[in-house]
Amino acid sequence: MHDIFEFPIETHGATPGESVRPLAGSGAGPHCFLGVSVVDDGVERALAAPSEAARTVVWSGGPEGGLFDRDLAGWMPRRRDDFGARCAAALEIVKSRGGALDIRPCARHVIGDAQTCLSFLREHEGHQVGVLLDPVALLEPEMLAESRDHLRRMFETLGGVATGVLICGADPSRAGSHGLMHCELNAGEIPIETWADLVEGHVPRSTPVYAPTEGAAALRHAFREG
Repeated sequence: MHDIFEFPIETHGATPGESVRPLAGSGAGPHCFLGVSVVDDGVERALAAPSEAARTVVWSGGPEGGLFDRDLAGWMPRRRDDFGARCAAALEIVKSRGGALDIRPCARHVIGDAQTCLSFLREHEGHQVGVLLDPVALLEPEMLAESRDHLRRMFETLGGVATGVLICGADPSRAGSHGLMHCELNAGEIPIETWADLVEGHVPRSTPVYAPTEGAAALRHAFREG
């Protein structure tokens, strides 16, 4: 069975500027989640803060208007160049304290789907940079109707190479200008059994899995039933 660590669920999984770690009682996971983007002006200070985690996770970017706003300019070459330079700078900060850097992609960011994530990993092969797979962040509200196909392709492409996987529910009722909201597994549109099948079928047992506090036990149960 996979190691499942409890993750305190908030808007998009983290509050901007705060470090989020799994809750006590489940053991400390190897990731420290930061609610900032790698292109944020304050990311250097957040990355430099002491951390016991082996890997530090930051969002993959965002338009200038806001972290989760929809903005087509986010995919322009200038933004990609800036993203690459910021990743290199962030990596040096994390490496200076003996850690590694993980990027948490989002559908509205510079790397916003499975293929761009895979390209990013290939470009950084051999470096201490990885991708933390957060499937809900890679879905737009209009993709929920065909979510099974989208999720299957995500896990087929990234399940075996991601450094960790965050499994949350997707709440379309609060999907506004910021896209889908993360929620507890039992409150989302995607059945827990679907998540369990995707993880079991595509994610190595050595890869840590994170789930909301209330959903972690249910996910463990789904693994056992499967």
